[in-house]
Amino acid sequence: MSPQLINSQHETNATLTLEQIEFIDKIKLQDTVKQQTSSKFDNAEAFTSDEKWNFNIGGRSETLTFPKIKNIILRKLAKYYCVSMINSGKVIRNTQFALIVFAFTLEEFSSEWFLKELETPYLLDESPERYFAVKSVFRFLCQLDCPRFPASALDKIPHIPTPNSSNNFHKYQDIENAFPSALKGQITRALMVASKKRKNIESNTLTNLTIIGLFYYVGLRPIQYAGITVNNFKLDTSDNETGLYRYSLDLPYAKQSKITTQTVKIALPAELGLLIKEYITRNQLKLDDRFWLKSADITNYINSRLQHALLSIQPQDVQKNVKYGEFTLPRLTSSCFRHNVGHSLALGGASAEEIAQQLGHTSLIAASYYISATPDLALLKSRALGENPVWENMVNLMLTGYIVESSEWNGRTVTGAIGDQLHIKVGGCQRPDKQCLLAKVRSCYGCFHFRPFNILDKHKSVLASVNKELIETLVVSESCGNSKNPALSVLTDLKAEVKMVINRLSIGTL
Repeated sequence: MSPQLINSQHETNATLTLEQIEFIDKIKLQDTVKQQTSSKFDNAEAFTSDEKWNFNIGGRSETLTFPKIKNIILRKLAKYYCVSMINSGKVIRNTQFALIVFAFTLEEFSSEWFLKELETPYLLDESPERYFAVKSVFRFLCQLDCPRFPASALDKIPHIPTPNSSNNFHKYQDIENAFPSALKGQITRALMVASKKRKNIESNTLTNLTIIGLFYYVGLRPIQYAGITVNNFKLDTSDNETGLYRYSLDLPYAKQSKITTQTVKIALPAELGLLIKEYITRNQLKLDDRFWLKSADITNYINSRLQHALLSIQPQDVQKNVKYGEFTLPRLTSSCFRHNVGHSLALGGASAEEIAQQLGHTSLIAASYYISATPDLALLKSRALGENPVWENMVNLMLTGYIVESSEWNGRTVTGAIGDQLHIKVGGCQRPDKQCLLAKVRSCYGCFHFRPFNILDKHKSVLASVNKELIETLVVSESCGNSKNPALSVLTDLKAEVKMVINRLSIGTL
């Protein structure tokens, strides 16, 4: 961009700094964007270079008119925001776009001003819809690490007040801080597979997976990661005959009122422990050596590694589209992973003390915010009505592979048992490596490599088995007073995945 052009555009909004203009100018928009719909008759695609994006969704005309944002520079950033939201599975209509326009036309473009606006009576009392739009844009800009929107500002999100609305459920719309279940499954599956072939993984990939595993399971702050030594990792128990291992991490405290060398012991999954062990061995690290091998800016380093790891666990077609600029992968930072841990623990019924211990806090203040934002009643409403962005995003993230004709399939087939029922040849598997370490059928419906056969009765039979196991697990959980049994959440997600395949077959979306 020429200096003259910078000046002329900068004059349209005095709050944009030169650094912000240069940052936005470097952003590359994908050529086209496509909203996720369930009908082949919808016109859901638009060119990002157009000033108006015209869609026809469900018989309704939806036009996103970007010239409503007068500043050309901010207009491009708003387009990038909309692309990211659409790619994550959220459908943007006229009403939502009007809220987005409001967020991009605030008086000042900085994290301080956005935080100030989020505490104004107008947003808190009169316009909660605009409140959540501003909050979403604020989170997005911090995830991008846009100038004047540092990633560290994400840590202030749990402390932002919620709307004082007559609709008590407004305050719970922000549970999108917890990752979609499908994304969680994607990460855990990738770590499981990588741990089994860890000897053959490239060093760069091993580093990325180790980092994403630690931040996903532990919810580290970058400063905590920088302070970890090899000696902080422990092998608690091992059994070479069964191949079962138990690892733990002595985690330094994240927030403390005074300097302390105390740590909190956090259990680690075996697959992550094996990857960490391989990382230590390959880099020839000693007990007192620092686990982090770089001397670069820790926050930018971690966020970059996390993004590369997220890209590496995507299907090949998604990686290809990202490479050629045809798809924009949603950006997640270390703060996003940290909030996911806090909210996931709260969703699972953990106490404030347990959440504080996991996150390395010496007080219960932050833990109380997580708990107050995730009551069971709001979750039930969200699941029932499908209004929660977590469940909206799952629609996009959870899609299995294309449905295929069983008679035309020549590859590997999927057969497995759920409960006391054996389900034979429910689909095909296109996993590149022939060995799959996950439970057959049970883990397939949320897998990108699964190709469901177009035999509806087979999938209905699987659903019946899942329902039976879900009811049995629920009865056992309630009888022993464990209503937060994690198995219930796993089975609920599996049921949703199977029903999605059934729905796709029922409406003929092949």
